[in-house]
Amino acid sequence: MSPKDLGHLNRTPAAEVAIAAPDGIATDLAALWMLFEDEDARQEAIAAYGPISSATLQRAKGWAILFGVVLLDTGLMDYPRQAAIGEQTLRRIAQDGESRS
Repeated sequence: MSPKDLGHLNRTPAAEVAIAAPDGIATDLAALWMLFEDEDARQEAIAAYGPISSATLQRAKGWAILFGVVLLDTGLMDYPRQAAIGEQTLRRIAQDGESRS
């Protein structure tokens, strides 16, 4: 999957979710760490999203960490697929941080 595959979501139901979510843009962007294994693909998707402040991007990473922890924790009980998604999400966020160090 690449960011181009998400073009049909541009300002459609995802935008409606953003309105309903308490931190809409950041929660939308949090999904990038769950969806894209490649850091370059995540950066491409962020660029395609439009102007995003560094504060919004930091909140997005915070949401992704929360989602990753919840998926990992709940997945370890009975849902190994969820646990794997949570682990991958957290690993990707950590890798992004390492590449910027």
